[in-house]
Amino acid sequence: MDRWAASGTLAQLSKRKQVFREPRAAREVDAVLRDYSAASRAGAIIFCVVGAKMSEGLNFADGLARSVVVVGLPYPDKSDVELQQKLRFLGQRAGTEHYQNLCMCAVNQSIGRAIRHAKDYAAVLLVDQRYARDASVQDKLPKWMAPSTAAPPHFGELVRDMRAFFARHQDSAGEEPRSE
Repeated sequence: MDRWAASGTLAQLSKRKQVFREPRAAREVDAVLRDYSAASRAGAIIFCVVGAKMSEGLNFADGLARSVVVVGLPYPDKSDVELQQKLRFLGQRAGTEHYQNLCMCAVNQSIGRAIRHAKDYAAVLLVDQRYARDASVQDKLPKWMAPSTAAPPHFGELVRDMRAFFARHQDSAGEEPRSE
């Protein structure tokens, strides 16, 4: 966020959508969520940290999260003493599997915050080449995502595909498509 602020990217984004950020203090979560919910109809974006306050136990159903972008793979901190002990106890092979499972569980929980019921929908962008190239990562994603985990050849193709996705879903949900 600091880099985007310094480069002007955050200001450019703020011209198109109201920008929210997950608060550091737990006592502020309800207020940020309330403000984000109110602004979401007009177009808002919220930046959250995988495994933090706003990615655990909250529902971003229906119009509250039509897109989820997961940047990178959120592996837990290997310097955590409790995790080190667990990995040592499990041994090399089982420890590696457990470590990857912790990461992918967090990814799947983040995806699940946006898609809460059978008629809900969201575009899910997994921004890291390992999602498309690593079979052990793909195997731990929801099975319904399997056909779409290949990386698009060009950014323009991704934009075109997302526009078509939202046009199909907004029409079927009775929502009025927004131009953005």
